[in-house]
Amino acid sequence: MKRSFIIFGKFEIEDIGRKERDVKFIIYQSLYIFVIATLGYHGLNLF
Repeated sequence: MKRSFIIFGKFEIEDIGRKERDVKFIIYQSLYIFVIATLGYHGLNLF
């Protein structure tokens, strides 16, 4: 979690030319969180 925050903060400082990469990063991070949440939810249901 801490690492993601550092990367996120770094992106905010960098110039607008990299905005496209920022968007991809945010999308991938959201998907990652969604997958982890879904797996965790199903994991709880299995036990």
